[in-house]
Amino acid sequence: MLAKASYEGDFDRLIRFCKLYDAYQNAPFSFSDFYKIIDQNFPDSRFILTVRDTPDDWYNSLLKFQSKGIGKDLNPPTEEDLKHSSYAYEGFAYDNMVMFYDYPNTSLQDREAYIKIYKNRNREIQIYFE
Repeated sequence: MLAKASYEGDFDRLIRFCKLYDAYQNAPFSFSDFYKIIDQNFPDSRFILTVRDTPDDWYNSLLKFQSKGIGKDLNPPTEEDLKHSSYAYEGFAYDNMVMFYDYPNTSLQDREAYIKIYKNRNREIQIYFE
């Protein structure tokens, strides 16, 4: 629920939330450059970057997750599926595709585009924490 406000540059709620617990995983902490905001506000924190064996493994996992949780009959989701998915809130899945995967500029099943996003993001994180 913090992802949209944070994506729009309002990190106050995210920072307040982080003060409540000792560890976090996944969304919204795995999005965009939120790790930089967390690192700047919690300088002694630790980060774990989990990577798949291959970028194709990551893409296949993303597609499988979306197909099981959002798509119909185990098919990859359509734009309408994303807009009407009730994961977190109605339209959350669509908002995430727009905010973090450059949808609709990147089509929903463009393997090469998503793999490029994955590789670039991992590289940016590794450079940041060098």
